[in-house]
Amino acid sequence: MPKTSKKQKMTLDNLAILIQREFIDSKNEISGVRNEIREGFIKISDEISWIHGTLEVIQREIMEIKKKLENVIYRHEFEKLKDRIEEIEKKVGIKN
Repeated sequence: MPKTSKKQKMTLDNLAILIQREFIDSKNEISGVRNEIREGFIKISDEISWIHGTLEVIQREIMEIKKKLENVIYRHEFEKLKDRIEEIEKKVGIKN
């Protein structure tokens, strides 16, 4: 960049060069920000892919658990049936 001393007059050419350099600096800064944003989006996309894969695994595991629980009786149902059987045994006279 041409330096102008206090004694030297600013010419149109010098002013044009200064403005051009400022535009170039601004363009480089914008390009750097664009690259940072692009890298951020790539990182976010990778993390979303990882989360998606993890959710698929969780879904499969939930389905396996549901299949295993299809023929399982819940605790409260078991207790209710146990109480009913005990009541029947008392009425019939069966001792346990």
